[in-house]
Amino acid sequence: MRRMPYAFGAIQNGRRDAAILNGGKQAWNRRERVMEQHENRVPALRVRALPSCTNAYGKVQAGWLLSQIDMAGSLDAERLSRGPVTTVAVNAFQFAAPILLGDVVDLYVERLRIGQKSITLKISVEAERMDGSHVRITDVIATYVAIDHDGKSRLLGES
Repeated sequence: MRRMPYAFGAIQNGRRDAAILNGGKQAWNRRERVMEQHENRVPALRVRALPSCTNAYGKVQAGWLLSQIDMAGSLDAERLSRGPVTTVAVNAFQFAAPILLGDVVDLYVERLRIGQKSITLKISVEAERMDGSHVRITDVIATYVAIDHDGKSRLLGES
């Protein structure tokens, strides 16, 4: 059996603190350990859910989230295409959990397909709750096409 380097202490002020078993020194709190698990991925966009983004029940509206998803995807697609892009397709997405007021929303972009004129991306959305926990919200597949100044499609990398 593998021995863990820390043990959970009592809940104090709504947080769990971990104590290292050797010497009783304080280690990372729960939030920092969770962030350590996610440190190998860098979000394309991080946004806090503010009151202007929510409905009357304190949940973030789907339209606001779709806007953030499109922003994160287009930032990556524009960087790759070296110019403007337009969104041509977004698959249906379902919420696995609600986004609450005050959550920090992390949007991660993964490149699935790079064509001559188009880019298909997977955009994963996670929410960091105010207690430090992370919740998967949704995954979306979006396709972007590189366009010129007249709005016509162009090859990637051309201006």
